[in-house]
Amino acid sequence: MTSTVVNSTLIQTSDVCSYKGLNVTPNGVKMTPEQCRSRRGGYLMRNDLPVASSSVRTTLSNLNPGWVNITKNDTGTPFQHAVEMDLKIKDNSITMLQGLITQGQQHTMSHIGLAESSTLLQSLKDEGLIGARSWSLDSGSQSFAAPRNGSLVLGGYDASKLDGGWITFPIPKSNLVRKRSCPLQVSITEMSFTAHVGRDGAKTKTPVKRDNPLVACIEPYDNHFRFPSAYLAEIKELLGNEEYIAAPSEYTGLYSIEPGLVYNASMNRGVSISLTIASGSSELTVEVPSHELGAFVLPERPESLVLIIILSLSQHGLYAGLIQMDVRL
Repeated sequence: MTSTVVNSTLIQTSDVCSYKGLNVTPNGVKMTPEQCRSRRGGYLMRNDLPVASSSVRTTLSNLNPGWVNITKNDTGTPFQHAVEMDLKIKDNSITMLQGLITQGQQHTMSHIGLAESSTLLQSLKDEGLIGARSWSLDSGSQSFAAPRNGSLVLGGYDASKLDGGWITFPIPKSNLVRKRSCPLQVSITEMSFTAHVGRDGAKTKTPVKRDNPLVACIEPYDNHFRFPSAYLAEIKELLGNEEYIAAPSEYTGLYSIEPGLVYNASMNRGVSISLTIASGSSELTVEVPSHELGAFVLPERPESLVLIIILSLSQHGLYAGLIQMDVRL
């Protein structure tokens, strides 16, 4: 997956699915080896791969402070193993130092590092394979009702994906949002939740207003919204106060190691989100329909259920999955 948290390419290894890593006790989640491998998008067998030297570990840690911060609570040494590997692109290949992920649960898949000092982009540019350290991502959709393939372009963008003019959001001098790496920061000037419930019509809550904007972090590797916990009460009220924060282990068919707000969904009940983000005098409003906010859970419950991706993980900021963006470094 693409990531602006790391500058290096990080690859999952078989160690993360050893039996000691299959029971995530804080959330009561237990996995089989097969579930673990699927969740991580596959991995490399690490038996014959080298242990990283102290200098290599230091290099990787210095290049990827965001990764060190994310994994510090459940890993000993962030980088224990590394390997020089060839990345093949059509008829070309480049050799780069790859970090190997061997422990921890505060991550999911392997990472393509696209942060400000991306070794991948720099290597491609040095070899003359791209003209600029830039990239463009359309992350597609995992919607059950309207799935859509995405695409990643390195060194440019896909002109066929553009509709309308450009709005520029500068990368800040400091890429931290409350100690978390976030070079793709935006200011949300308005955010509304609208619930459509049968014949009762639409009801709307607007927890973010123009007089109190919210700094948000766009994370290309993440397809979940993570809202400040202060907003959950308003969302639950909007949905009729019947919802609760569910433990991940409650829905084994929709595996996640994080808690989420669950609500009953049907043809006459859904939730949509409207976000307005601003940069100077420019504004962009994004409508996120109901079918993009959840995933059906079958057959554990007789009714159709959707896990709305609203997670109580941050007290102060919003972390949002990337829809489509062109970034130039």
